[in-house]
Formats: sequence, C-alpha cells, structure tokens
Amino acid sequence: MIDIKLAFLMLITNEHVQITEKMNGKMVGFQSLNTSPLANKFCHVMNQLIQFICGNCYSCSMSKMYWNMHKRFAMNGYLLSSTLPVLPTIFSRVFRISAHGELKNVLHLFNICRLAEKNPDTRFVIWTKRLDLIRELFLRWKYVKPTNLRLIWSVSQKNRINVSFPADVEHLFEKMFIVHDEDQTENVDMNCQQQCSECMLCYSDNDVKVINEQIK
Repeated sequence: MIDIKLAFLMLITNEHVQITEKMNGKMVGFQSLNTSPLANKFCHVMNQLIQFICGNCYSCSMSKMYWNMHKRFAMNGYLLSSTLPVLPTIFSRVFRISAHGELKNVLHLFNICRLAEKNPDTRFVIWTKRLDLIRELFLRWKYVKPTNLRLIWSVSQKNRINVSFPADVEHLFEKMFIVHDEDQTENVDMNCQQQCSECMLCYSDNDVKVINEQIK
C-alpha cells in the first residue's frame, strides 16, 4: 500500500489557512479552524433534508448572511481539501475543528491530523458526520490517529436515543453528539446546556460517551 504522505506529497503549497481567533455564542473563548458549508457538496445535500439536524444548520444561515466570512472559510476548505497548506502553530490548550463546516474529503481529514501532529501540546476536537472519511483514512489507509485528536460523531438524525457507534469505527471516536427538538427531551439526559468553556464535557477526559443538546 502506498504511504498516504507520499501520495499527497505533490500537493504541498505555501498558502496558509486562517484560524478564527474569536468565536461567538456558546463557543466564546475558543479558537477554531472552519470551512464553509456553502462550498461543501455534502453539506448542500444534507441541508435539504429537514428530518436531519443539517436542515436546521446555523452555519449555512450565517454563511449566507456574512459573505466575507463565507469567502474566508471557503478558501480554508479549498486549501484543506486539495493541497497540503502551511498549518498554524496553536498555543491554546484546546482547539475546535469545524465549528463551521464539515470535512470535504480524506485529504481534508489528513490535514487535520497534520495540524494535530504539528501541535502535540494542544487537544484538537472535531465533530463530524463523515464516517466514510473516517473509515477511509484510519481503516483503509491505516493512518494512525494522533493521540491529541478527539473525534466526536455528530449524529445526523435528530431525537435519537440508544444509539450505538458503528462497530468498525467505535474505537476511533471518543463521543457522539445528538440534537433533540424541544418537545423530544423528556427522559433524555440533556447534558449540553451551557457555554462550552464552562462545561468542557466534550473536550475533557471523562466517562460520558453521549452528549445530548436541545436544538436552538
């Protein structure tokens, strides 16, 4: 099997991705590396499916409203999914991947691993629905997940209970994240209710495997 680093070697570029230094809402206090859902075919398809949480995507709405933000995030998405860009040095203790956007392809995921490897003292946390890309990089290519990269499975369907990780990738994910409609929260442990910086349930070492959030 060809080493994935060699396979992508010709894609090296001097272009830099841009991190978001200050986030809003529940993400206040975090830095993040974002892409635009408007420039992602997966997001475009999922946003049409109202039974999925993507049908309520706040990032799509914000990207349409703030066009300069969209353009900056879209460039990140292009660089991460089609080149090996220059990646930043991160000084934060924890860092959020894809507060906006989603993985586009396996190269995008590989670049996130590169970022984690470049910054071993930072814990990187990424939410993703792209189980296909997780399988491709870590199972098919047998790439070793960086120890400072935490994967959270963002479950596509709302209001799910008693969800199990797919058996083949269960060992790669630290947690799953499920969103519930307001009238579907009875008998559900709604353990995501505050600012991320005050909670840190998704970012810290603990025994909680399922994070439940009420839709906003």
